[in-house]
Amino acid sequence: MTVTLAPNPAPTAMSGPEVLKGATWFETNWPFMSSFFFPIALVVPFLPFFFSRPSIKSAFLDALRSPYVLGWLTVPFYLIHQTEEHAYDLRGWRYAFVPNFNHGVGALLFDCEKQGHLRCPLEPRITLEVNVGCVWIGFVVCMICAHYLRGPYAYAGICNWGMCIVNSLGGHLLPWLLMGYNPGAFQSLFQVAFGIYVLATCPGTCRFAAVAIFDGILFHAIVFGIGTSISIKLGWPTEVTGLLSIIFTTAFPLRLASCFAPRSEYDKMKDSDEESA
Repeated sequence: MTVTLAPNPAPTAMSGPEVLKGATWFETNWPFMSSFFFPIALVVPFLPFFFSRPSIKSAFLDALRSPYVLGWLTVPFYLIHQTEEHAYDLRGWRYAFVPNFNHGVGALLFDCEKQGHLRCPLEPRITLEVNVGCVWIGFVVCMICAHYLRGPYAYAGICNWGMCIVNSLGGHLLPWLLMGYNPGAFQSLFQVAFGIYVLATCPGTCRFAAVAIFDGILFHAIVFGIGTSISIKLGWPTEVTGLLSIIFTTAFPLRLASCFAPRSEYDKMKDSDEESA
């Protein structure tokens, strides 16, 4: 019996606009909103320190010692990551990540022979739901809860850095090394470097860094390995994957922080918590 494979041509500069045909305004334009929010999200976590420290240098250094600030920084780092992935990449290609992923890694990991590779496994709706669910909602809600709950929960955002590192290494830098440039790879260099800095400077480094990386691996296994597969094979609503994205960037990292955060540091950071809350 002959198996006919779906065409899987290499993406071009026109592949992204082709994928976006028929997409809603929000599905098409949300990456530009990420670009707009990026400088705001980058500056706001530092403001309490700039107004309470004698110099910009001391404010900056003290801020980078706060697990709250480090947790909030997942937001701007990933917003600018989304810009290279889904707005315009370094080649000037519009919405280039989806066709690139579907042609390469997506074709290897998912069965898209029936649907075709142009919009499988990723298409504009599920791409929107995962990215907005994870970054706009998940990262932000996680840090709001961390401020409210305090104590070990202050380190929940550090767990989300594990997700950022795993995504950048496994989804961008390794494929760049093996298959050439992919949208989001250039920003991933900085995201991985700063993520490693965050994990290396966090108290209880080895143990909690391992927990953060575990969080990142499990996020991708559940959200993409299970959530996306269910949507493809069983035809379940893509909102299932979006909901999983939110759960695994809010409830799960908060739970990990409550169990594994470096408890000996709580009293030392008490004053810093009150200033940065």
